[in-house]
Amino acid sequence: MSETTANGTTPQHRAQRERDALLQLARDMAQGVPSAGRVLLHLAQTAQSFTTAAGACVLELDNDSCRVTAPTGLLEPYTAHTYQIMPPPSLFRQALASRQVVLTNDGANDPRVDPRFRDAMQIRHVAVAPIVVNDSVDGLLVIVNSAEPNGFSQSDAEFLQRLADFSAVALRDNALVGQAEAAAGAARLQAHEAAVAARRNAVLVRTAEALAGVGAPEAVYAHIGEIVRELLGAGGFSIYDVDLEQNVAALVFQSGIGSVHPEQASAQFWQTRMASVVRDGVPVFVDDMTAGSPTELRLTATLREAGIAGLALLPLRISGRVWGLMSIRFVAPRENDTSEHEFLEAFASQVALALRNARYVNDLNARARRLTQLADAQQHLAGILDAARLPDAILEALAMVVTATSYELLETTPDGSLELLGARGPGAESSRSESDCDVLSIPMHADRQPSRLLRLRTNNAAGFDAHDADLVAILARHAMQAFETAQLFGAQETERQRAEASARIARATLESGGVASVLRAVLDILHDIAPSSGKALGVARARDGRIEYVAAVGSLLGLVGHRPEGTRGLLGISPDGRPVEFDSLSDQAPPLLRDRVSDERVLVLPLMARDHALGALLVSSTAAQPLSYRERVSLEQLAASVALAVDAVLLDEEERHTRERERTLATALTTIDHPVFILDGEHIRYANPAAAREYGWTTGELLGKPFSELVIPAKLGAADAEQRHRRRDGSEFAAAVTESALRAQDGVVHGAVISVRDVTMDRAVAEQLRHSEKMVALGELVAGVAHEINNPLTGISAFAELLLEDELNHEQRESVQLIKRESERATQVIRDLLLFARKSDTSLGPVDVNALLAQTLRLRAYVLRSNEIEVSLHLDQSCPTVQGDAQRLQQVILNLITNAEHAMEGRPLRQLTLRTRVYNERVLISVEDTGKGMEPTVLQRLFEPFFTTKPPGIGTGLGLSVSYGIARAHDGTIEVQSTPDVGTTFTLNLPTPVSGGAVVE
Repeated sequence: MSETTANGTTPQHRAQRERDALLQLARDMAQGVPSAGRVLLHLAQTAQSFTTAAGACVLELDNDSCRVTAPTGLLEPYTAHTYQIMPPPSLFRQALASRQVVLTNDGANDPRVDPRFRDAMQIRHVAVAPIVVNDSVDGLLVIVNSAEPNGFSQSDAEFLQRLADFSAVALRDNALVGQAEAAAGAARLQAHEAAVAARRNAVLVRTAEALAGVGAPEAVYAHIGEIVRELLGAGGFSIYDVDLEQNVAALVFQSGIGSVHPEQASAQFWQTRMASVVRDGVPVFVDDMTAGSPTELRLTATLREAGIAGLALLPLRISGRVWGLMSIRFVAPRENDTSEHEFLEAFASQVALALRNARYVNDLNARARRLTQLADAQQHLAGILDAARLPDAILEALAMVVTATSYELLETTPDGSLELLGARGPGAESSRSESDCDVLSIPMHADRQPSRLLRLRTNNAAGFDAHDADLVAILARHAMQAFETAQLFGAQETERQRAEASARIARATLESGGVASVLRAVLDILHDIAPSSGKALGVARARDGRIEYVAAVGSLLGLVGHRPEGTRGLLGISPDGRPVEFDSLSDQAPPLLRDRVSDERVLVLPLMARDHALGALLVSSTAAQPLSYRERVSLEQLAASVALAVDAVLLDEEERHTRERERTLATALTTIDHPVFILDGEHIRYANPAAAREYGWTTGELLGKPFSELVIPAKLGAADAEQRHRRRDGSEFAAAVTESALRAQDGVVHGAVISVRDVTMDRAVAEQLRHSEKMVALGELVAGVAHEINNPLTGISAFAELLLEDELNHEQRESVQLIKRESERATQVIRDLLLFARKSDTSLGPVDVNALLAQTLRLRAYVLRSNEIEVSLHLDQSCPTVQGDAQRLQQVILNLITNAEHAMEGRPLRQLTLRTRVYNERVLISVEDTGKGMEPTVLQRLFEPFFTTKPPGIGTGLGLSVSYGIARAHDGTIEVQSTPDVGTTFTLNLPTPVSGGAVVE
């Protein structure tokens, strides 16, 4: 289970951001040595961005003062300002002393914060990191005021120190180049000053002109020779390099008459007057070659033999330090006065400057070539994005920068030993003794721990110098960065896919469709990024806060529609919003759901938005194909986008439901069939169409009218009371009035909603109910009478049966059979009457429609015969039973037969036809009459409650509406076909068990 940092990001995400920041610095350095200002500005910007600080800057140190450099954000107004560092206690002095990051998140009360800035910038949080270059603190990296409530964390401090250490490399390279440029500038300035001073002497002017701009030392020697011969009239000269600390002198150049053996001259240097010249820094002019010690006379014998008459031994000195000697050999005697000595000293100074500049230029050119080679090597490494190719590329880059016999790249194993990753050059893998060669080993650091090693060998015992070590160290850092870059490049592709997936999720959210379709599209997008055996999305959109899984794929498809108990989803959402992983999904699932999900690992990602959980994303995986670390990180990072998508679709759904409720409310007020008024005080501010129909005014005429004008007497009664209301035409009606107060948010009543209902029909219904109760009592009476009659009829039938067993003549037997047949018919009629009148609860079961139709017809047989109605019964014996309530279906059939009887009253042809048949796996029962038929306007309202065409007192208008309801409850219908003056056919359409019909209450 991964962890998140204080600001809500995961450690992997934070490490990714650190690598991105350091990688950018590496890329800048790979393009060449950046300027100090550019490095510092990038350093401050990176520090501010990564730590979410309000401002950042670099303080350049000068003893006890500091200068604000490269400020960003809140610190920009202090650009180039210089301040004295506050005495202890001071954050700056503490960072300088400890060379570690110092921070405080209580800037308002911490005495270490300089009061000059505390109030001006309202400092709450401060972090200071030292920038150490060449083992000295050259600056301080400062950030202020974090965007996080708790200020800067220890992770921020550690990253700040890494950023400062990383930038110190670039600053050191920049400083080296700056020193070289400063030295070259100083040399040019001194050469310029020497040229100005030499105007007073034509020779010095010529000398300065001749030596100015000369690059290589060989060219300087050639120009000196020309000046010595042409302007000084000397026969030759020699140049010695001297190291006073090591007591070493070397003849590096000689020209003209009197040349000696270089090794002999170098070996005898300290036995001549040249030794005192370099030690004392005072020139010596020799006019008499025959004078001197015996040793010196022996050494100068070769010069005398060559015709040398005098010597000028001049120290080569720069900035008070003697680093060499120039010996000018004269063939002819010269006047060695003071001005001549000063002239030669000035000439020697110019020669010293020219040689030093030439050596500087030569050294700078060599460094520039090596830096160019280093930049090429860095660019070469920067172009390698495949980690497998990096070892060979690193060794190739080393060969471009430093000359060696062999190159090796080694890696530290967990047990501390070194494993060879790559080698280049002959003898790279040989066991040659390190005492026979020079070995240069540079570690490659990763997170401050050496993980790899670069090792170079040369057959020369002194083959590597400090500059070689610096170049290899720089390349080692870039090689380590190349390894990290190769790893980051793969991660960048993953990040690109994640960003594209996040954009696709956002686009899917904007597309039309319901919550389920949008979230199913989101799951498809997530499957492209992290394929797994199953995924499911649950959202908490119900009022009770419970999660419902509305979209799923793969092995989690069975979760769709599931609503776990509680408010945290199937497996529980982490209270702190962190992912949770379980080894077995079936172990966590409820018992009823275990057979719908597979036994797999499951990762639960809470979907958080607006500081609360909106739902959960479940991702299942098998042991054979588990989620990779990259896939899991991708899902965790995309969880925020999914949460925003869920939040958006839920808000859209809620808004759609709100609009639907508003439309429903408006439609309800419009379609309510009784008057509804909204009053503002005593006046009508709204009236629905039913009010206009009931009272006879238009809605516009009702608006603004006092409601009391509609009431008789003109005075409002109590709420929920029955009143008398007046219509526009003066007619009156009894009204039941319900009044509800309209209150503002502060509870003040500012109006009322009044509902008016005409209770005239209610009174008729009440009368009908009383009549129904009377009929119920009558039915109970009929049932009692039927029982009383049934007993003697049973006796009559039994005695008739006994008589038939006796010997009777023909006429007697026919009479007894007639008695028995008529008694049985009377008994069957009484039995049918008892079945119809009997009270019972709803009983569902198989119903034989043919038997039910015959039984109902027997109940109306007498009435039908009395009304001279001819009955035709056509029963389809293949009709299956239907599932339903026999008594309720009998009520429908009886009602249809009764309506047919009334429709045929007074008609010349009175014929009733009853049929049963099967059509499309449904049972049809039709009742056809030859009555007066119905007009289309009557057919439209036929099944409305209380609608009837019968005279008052004959019907209530409830029979067909109740029958229609019974048919719908049996998943059936009642269809009507009617032709005026021809007749009407009612068809009861019922499903058979084969067609899947079901009876519902």
